[in-house]
Amino acid sequence: MGCATSNIQSRYTDGTFLEQSAKLTNTIDVLPYSPPTEPVAFMEKQKSELTVDNRGSWQGAFMSHSIARTFSIDTSRAKTNAQVVSLCAQQLGLQEYPEGRSDGKPCDIYWHNVVYQDMKAIVADVNARVNKFPGMTDLSKKISLSRAIASMRRLFPDEYEFYPKSWFLPAQLDEFIDYCDSIYVSADEEDCAEPQPKWFIVKPDDGAQGTGIYLINSPSQLKDTSAKQLIQEYIADPFLMGDGLKFDFRVYAVIKSINPLSLHVAREGSKRLLSTVFHQMEARGVKTKRLWHNIKLIIVKTILAMVPEIMLFYEHYFYDAPGPQCFQIMGFDILVTKELKPILLEVNSAPSLTIDHTLPMPNEEEIENVEPPRIRSVVDEVIKIPLVMDTILLVLDLIDDVYSARSIRL
Repeated sequence: MGCATSNIQSRYTDGTFLEQSAKLTNTIDVLPYSPPTEPVAFMEKQKSELTVDNRGSWQGAFMSHSIARTFSIDTSRAKTNAQVVSLCAQQLGLQEYPEGRSDGKPCDIYWHNVVYQDMKAIVADVNARVNKFPGMTDLSKKISLSRAIASMRRLFPDEYEFYPKSWFLPAQLDEFIDYCDSIYVSADEEDCAEPQPKWFIVKPDDGAQGTGIYLINSPSQLKDTSAKQLIQEYIADPFLMGDGLKFDFRVYAVIKSINPLSLHVAREGSKRLLSTVFHQMEARGVKTKRLWHNIKLIIVKTILAMVPEIMLFYEHYFYDAPGPQCFQIMGFDILVTKELKPILLEVNSAPSLTIDHTLPMPNEEEIENVEPPRIRSVVDEVIKIPLVMDTILLVLDLIDDVYSARSIRL
């Protein structure tokens, strides 16, 4: 992870955007974690250093950390996040309250799986930290995100070319049809014997994990023009790996605070092992440092586009009393073109932090009322445990002290 802190106003029309963005990006960098040079050997090394506890689950053999006082964390509403958060809390020496505190005293951190409508009642102490911003779920949906980026693109067109041309339906259906018509008119004027079809990808506004996504090359192929959905230009020229397959990867970022804006980017957390991807790219002569710099720029500019609405949601939600200190882990899905230009595909405000997965069962349909066994994933542990541990240290303002004493290894 790396840090970037700056006072960000809700409007950027004074011409200071480029300066602000440059300052943020120049100060973002990774923390002492070093990406492995040989990903396969690295994974085998991690597996050999993990131990099995008496419950038969993997547990990372972390180095101990000295913390001046005992901090507390409430994981009673962490749900699917509880396993990784509990593991990190144990390793850091935090007092965990998996059922909530019964003595009425506040905890230092509240870790929630979703944004609860009664957050004000759950987290009443202004000095407490909670891992969700009010409204972030709605703001990171496809249409809301596209609107925020479109607003910034109108002000700074050259700075927001990293997001595909987009239309949100049903409001912009006519604009999409006009755009498609203009493509074929231009092709006719150029005397193209047979214009190549331009492809678009259709995504449900609240879809996740690829559900409901399909490709079209004409507005007539839309399945439902009244549903809330996003249409984007399909990226037809992705960078291909050695096996000829295209890829995208996830980069995690942590918003520590909004006013002032404190943003941290995690290199270790990636959807498909970012270090593995970079290793293969470097073997083909790609300068990954420049690519990583451009990816950080995308994250900074995307958050800048979202900041005004995040602040409005927070102020509206806590209009009658000071609220807690909110922070949030975000996932950014990035695709790289063959020209090595990173493209933002989506933003996930609630990326999965699970470190296990379901083990497939034979003849599962014949076994009723039997929950499939779950096994811990070494790959997920290598990515998500450092992410959550660093996030906890970050929001407790302990990360500099810990890393100055010793580096965390996994």
